[in-house]
Amino acid sequence: MKIKNKFQDIINLISNVMEAYTTALFLVDERGECMELYCYQSFCKNIDENCRIKNGEGLIGWVLRERKNVLAANFERNTKTLIFYEEDEKIKSLMALPLPEGLGVLFVDSKKSYSFTEEKEKIFKQFANLIYTCVKEQEILNNNYINDNYLKFLIKFEKISGGRCDFEKLSSLLFEHINCSHFIFVVPEHCVFTYFYEDAQKRNVFIEQSAEYYSPEGLLGWCIKNRKNLVNNNLNTKKSFLLNEDEKIEINNFVGIPVYEKNRSLVGVVGFVKKKGHDTFFKKNIYWTQKEVDYLELLGNKIFKKYVAQELTPHKGV
Repeated sequence: MKIKNKFQDIINLISNVMEAYTTALFLVDERGECMELYCYQSFCKNIDENCRIKNGEGLIGWVLRERKNVLAANFERNTKTLIFYEEDEKIKSLMALPLPEGLGVLFVDSKKSYSFTEEKEKIFKQFANLIYTCVKEQEILNNNYINDNYLKFLIKFEKISGGRCDFEKLSSLLFEHINCSHFIFVVPEHCVFTYFYEDAQKRNVFIEQSAEYYSPEGLLGWCIKNRKNLVNNNLNTKKSFLLNEDEKIEINNFVGIPVYEKNRSLVGVVGFVKKKGHDTFFKKNIYWTQKEVDYLELLGNKIFKKYVAQELTPHKGV
């Protein structure tokens, strides 16, 4: 069973038991800043499936922030204030419960006043606990999934890293296990700027650029100038670029890793751009998680030193 289908089945069951107009599960995103409408069942055709509710925003955001239940037996407000409704649906009663540990909010409503009895409230709380348990179990599976993929990459990487570099095999491993759409090597002293990415036919593409192509105002330039990791999960594609502002690369989430010699001299930077629309994980995983960033720092150093260094003559850091 697909992950989302499993939760959808629970939501469908809750909706039937509660005799609801709408039943919705909101889960906090990877950064903990907003809730997303993860799944729902409703008779309504005017629901914003892409809505994002900030902590404290509206009634549902208030439930998340305050970690308090809401039971409105005679709801008289315009339902557009609930944010996920695009039109006023004349809702007359509702319940909203925060999931433990601030993971999200479970919501149900009705077009009848006083629809949710004390008995239904108790049942609803039990459903909220069930969903919480499922969320925590899935988070464990997600972490295992990340660990497993990075471990597989490291094992395969070690097998192909002897001798001359094989960028075709390297890029295949990265796209298969690391969930990135582009990765980039930058070696400032040698003016080597290299892109790898998958084209529309899933073929690996290799591009090497000259020094004239490089702009220090790009994301890689920031890493070189500041000698720090750069993790940005909310980039403005129109303003952000990797090496050159004329790039035609859609960048929403980026990680840049400076690479040093033992004497802490900078020898280069490796950058990763995350794939879009990847839904293998429980959540959409559109952001780099801290666990992924930790792995990328390890991999970035390994890749750079084993693959790039053997293509270049010995040099001092910049």
